[in-house]
Amino acid sequence: NTVNEWVIETGRNLNLDRDTIMQIFNISGDVTSSVVGSIFSIAGSALGLLFSSLFFITILAILLGGGSEISQRLIHVMPDGYRDDAKQLLSDLGGVWDGYVRGNFTLGVIMGAAMWLLAVILGLPNPLFLAFVAFSMEFIPNIGPAISMVAAIALALIGGSSTFTALNPIAVAGIVAIVWIVMQQLEAIVLV
Repeated sequence: NTVNEWVIETGRNLNLDRDTIMQIFNISGDVTSSVVGSIFSIAGSALGLLFSSLFFITILAILLGGGSEISQRLIHVMPDGYRDDAKQLLSDLGGVWDGYVRGNFTLGVIMGAAMWLLAVILGLPNPLFLAFVAFSMEFIPNIGPAISMVAAIALALIGGSSTFTALNPIAVAGIVAIVWIVMQQLEAIVLV
């Protein structure tokens, strides 16, 4: 009752009628629900990404830890005439997978360290985050390095550079884009 009385008294003091006050409450309610909805949507997306990542890591650990047992079960299920072929196929696939993971892990470590060093030299905010993004994006063929470059450019546009303070953020973002492209080309030509 006291809130209603206060609203009515405030409306009278501002020469607002009841319909205008109701419109103000409706608009403020719509704005509040939109903002709160956006916040929950972002939080839900982040939580979904976290759970998806944990699920991926769990499945990967199960496969890596029990890989020989899983392959033995698969071979055992095959008909007698195909067991040797299945064993050879699983061995070949295991070698390809092992090479892919080791190669991309090595590339990720090298590129993550290089990107961290470049981010520190260029004075970008959160260089460790950029190094982690560069490391993890090496496991995604073709578009992973582009995603890490977009993250670096976004941080350059938002935060600018602490090393080159005279440059505006757009110029810093341009420099970051050029450096990232050169690093990706060096990776593709030399490392890969």
